[in-house]
Amino acid sequence: MLRTWSIALAAMVAGPMAQAADATLSLACKGTATIRAAPPLEYKPQPISTGLLINFTSRTVRGTERQGPYLFDDQLQITEWNEVTVIFRGFSQFLRMSISGSMDRMTGDVGMVATSKAEVVDYSLKCMPIQGRDEG
Repeated sequence: MLRTWSIALAAMVAGPMAQAADATLSLACKGTATIRAAPPLEYKPQPISTGLLINFTSRTVRGTERQGPYLFDDQLQITEWNEVTVIFRGFSQFLRMSISGSMDRMTGDVGMVATSKAEVVDYSLKCMPIQGRDEG
């Protein structure tokens, strides 16, 4: 089943780039957000569920949620991409944090770090394409 999902994700991510210049990939993501602090403070990972929209024409990644303490709906710039990886960064006005991250296009793994002067939040997400919800 994992192999089937990986092939489907690869087709969804690679296909739009090759077939349509203005395609946007819609992803449903689940994972955790963890606040990082200096010891002795320890924070447990908080479960999150969000969406990401990847637009290769405008070179943006946009969050789809504004509910919850770690979610955002700002557009972040894609700084580079290839067949395996999408790298993005920007500033979330909603979170008031700088965000940098990357997505493994074969596995759907997304790692992001959001930073401000006061805190750092690590995101670890697993994303899957949403069938029939691509937006352009």
